[in-house]
Amino acid sequence: MGTEKSWVYRVDEPHGSQGWRLYGGHPERWRGTVITDDPKEAAEYVAALVVTDLVTE
Repeated sequence: MGTEKSWVYRVDEPHGSQGWRLYGGHPERWRGTVITDDPKEAAEYVAALVVTDLVTE
């Protein structure tokens, strides 16, 4: 009870002198929220989920 957390993420890529832009052709895919209910599933866990998705693309 009360252990649920929402983690927001957004994946950007460098775009030269213009700074950063959203990654890929489908920006809605690379931003969102991951909800966890286990205290062990912290920011590192969410980052691993996003990186795994990037690698498998």
